[in-house]
Amino acid sequence: MIHAGATTYVGDGTVSVLDPALLQVIATVPTGGTPGPPARVGSTFYSGDAWSSTSVFLYGESGSVIDQWDCGHNVTGICCTGDEGLFFMTDFGADMVYVADPGSGQVTDSLAAGDGPQGILFIDR
Repeated sequence: MIHAGATTYVGDGTVSVLDPALLQVIATVPTGGTPGPPARVGSTFYSGDAWSSTSVFLYGESGSVIDQWDCGHNVTGICCTGDEGLFFMTDFGADMVYVADPGSGQVTDSLAAGDGPQGILFIDR
C-alpha cells in the first residue's frame, strides 16, 4: 500500500491510501491541516500536521482517524525504529529532530538537525 499526504493548505488535508496493484485509492483519511509523509508503528500509521498545527494524526489503513495528539512541534517528517520502538520527527522551522514515544505521544529528546529538515528515514544496520 502507498500512503500519500495531500492538502491545498486551507485545512482540507487528507492521507490517501492507494493500492498499487489496483491503481486506485482504497481509503481516504480526513485529517484537516497539512499532513506530511506518514510512518507505521505496528498496525497504526502516524502523520504530522507539518504546516498548520502541532498535531500528529494516528490512523488505520481502513481510513479511520484513531487519535490525534499535540506534540508541541510542527512535524514535517516521521520515521520509526521498528514495531517495538521510538520514532523520530523532523521540525522544519525549529531545525530539530525530536525523539518521541508512540505509546504516550510524548517527546523524550531532541537533536539539532541543520537547516530545515523535512524528510527522515530510519535504516536498520
